Amino acid sequence: MVDSSVCRAAIHTGVLTNEGGLLEFVKGPKTKIYEASEDRGVVSNKYDEYALSFTVTKAINLHIELSESFKNRKLIFTKDQ
Repeated sequence: MVDSSVCRAAIHTGVLTNEGGLLEFVKGPKTKIYEASEDRGVVSNKYDEYALSFTVTKAINLHIELSESFKNRKLIFTKDQ
């Protein structure tokens, strides 16, 4: 049984619109209670304790062009929390 749609949750929080987009999905810990709410045309239901949770945030879409001196190097990007 699926309790939450990632896309509907993202629309509910304003991360996405009905047209879609990029998002970051992060699995979270057990949560004791989920309050019901309605926002942006999406209704969420109240749930008691559940073993899993998740959060969604806007993803950053980067287009990077590298100079020849970097083309064969490994680059690591991190996101500040």
